[in-house]
Amino acid sequence: MKTIETIGEKTIVILYSIGEATLLMFSALVKFFSNYRNWSSLIEQIHFMGVMSLPLIMMSAFFIGMVFTVQTYIVLQGFGAESEVGLVLALCVFRELGPVITGLLFVGRAGSSVTAELGLMKTTDQITSMKLMSVDPIARVVSPKLVAMIISLPMLTIIFNWVSIIGSGFVAQGLLGMDGGTYWSMIQNGVFFMGDVLPGLLKASVFGLLVGWVSFYHGLYGVSTPTAVAKNATKTVVQGSMLILAFDYILVSFLGFA
Repeated sequence: MKTIETIGEKTIVILYSIGEATLLMFSALVKFFSNYRNWSSLIEQIHFMGVMSLPLIMMSAFFIGMVFTVQTYIVLQGFGAESEVGLVLALCVFRELGPVITGLLFVGRAGSSVTAELGLMKTTDQITSMKLMSVDPIARVVSPKLVAMIISLPMLTIIFNWVSIIGSGFVAQGLLGMDGGTYWSMIQNGVFFMGDVLPGLLKASVFGLLVGWVSFYHGLYGVSTPTAVAKNATKTVVQGSMLILAFDYILVSFLGFA
């Protein structure tokens, strides 16, 4: 009986946390449009989360495209289909690798940073000071960051996709000796926006919402001590990564059957 009680208590705590985080997300999305000042703050957050993440995203994409091309070329060469290496890479990147890897990098860079920032604001009583001045901290702080995440992650995914293809083309043409016209024409004729590109961008938007869902919850509702702030940032990275991978399967299954 004690074991059952423990499982029940933990289940209630988890469900309560999920409900609390979900209400926070809905509240942040609704309150974003209630204050025109959020638009200027949105630009700043897009710069911080999107533009400042570009070096990490572009460097990772370039080398991933290069490595994937070499490995794929070795396999396809055994079947006499090495000319398909560009198309295989493009389909994998647009459908899966782009949104998933960008999401994992994004939660490690931006998600943990947001959690730490909100945790420090809570530790130094800045959140409480806003409430005393009749300033809604969710509308002023959380809303612009959430919308910036939903916008930034698909934009970063687009950049990741094309940089990885450029890296792949660099290896395919420069090192493997493939014909450039054949490489690019295979990608152009085999990749379709509605069937390959758009589903990946939709997944990236969902991943941006998930990153915000986790990072804001741990930042605002986590224990507000200096040591706990670091642990909350770690929880954001771990749980955010797990959610991205889990929802990737759910979305792939849904979009595939649809």
